[in-house]
Amino acid sequence: MAKTIEVNRLYAGNIHRKGQLSEIWKRLKKNRLAVAGMYFVILLLLVAVFANYIAPYPYDKANMVERLQYPSLKHWMGTDNFGRDLFSRLIVGTRVSLMVAAFAVTISLFFGSILGYTAAYIGGIYETFVMRIMDAFLSIPSIILAIAIAVSLGFGVTSTAIAIGFSNIPVFARVSRAAVLTIKDNEFIEAARSNGAGNARILIRHIVPNSLAPILVQISLSLANSILVISSLSFVGCGVQPPTPEWGSILSVGREYIGDFYPFLVFPGIFISVTLISFNLFSDGLRDALDPRLK
Repeated sequence: MAKTIEVNRLYAGNIHRKGQLSEIWKRLKKNRLAVAGMYFVILLLLVAVFANYIAPYPYDKANMVERLQYPSLKHWMGTDNFGRDLFSRLIVGTRVSLMVAAFAVTISLFFGSILGYTAAYIGGIYETFVMRIMDAFLSIPSIILAIAIAVSLGFGVTSTAIAIGFSNIPVFARVSRAAVLTIKDNEFIEAARSNGAGNARILIRHIVPNSLAPILVQISLSLANSILVISSLSFVGCGVQPPTPEWGSILSVGREYIGDFYPFLVFPGIFISVTLISFNLFSDGLRDALDPRLK
């Protein structure tokens, strides 16, 4: 009998979650700009996964005879100062930028959420101590903090991801803490506690699932911000280093040809701008779709 009740409870929970996802998708579809941003983000992910098959030339194949060529049927976005196909380098750069951004956001999400959840749930001196440290880090501009960490770790793909990830931990800590504070005193939490549920079970089974909405939005926003910071670090020489293709590092090399060869600046700038706009449009739409007050 008890087993039947448990199965029915799980089945009802699955139906409820499917209903919630359906409602979220219906609200998201009403925002056409958000849907367009979502589709472009999906396209970027596919490009990143299949970059080696999409790129018409090896990204590191140099040909000094064809250096600094303007866009043509052979090289759709021209060639760089070493004769490498610029389109191929930007396509592979998509994978580099998204990979570094995803790694950075994973670091921020893991450590920031742990600090935020535990601070809000435990409270007291621990909460004050943790959040004052987060406030101290937030007082430092994220790009400055990322540069400082990157310089101390050394330049490269991994160090760039770690630098950006740790610089964004306070953001996730504040968002997760605020989410927990809004629900930790609700009746269903008190009911779980009165039924003998421990603190770990309450956090994992009740608080975390009910506080995911703002964190999901923050993940999307942080991905866009991380891509911008990655490009900024690479542009000033503190991020991904050549010859690894990355949008910011390609722009950095293009500074030397700003008055003579426009493809070096225009096409990487378009990739960065359209990516940021798409992530931000999707994030805004996701935030509205996840807000139950907009039902």
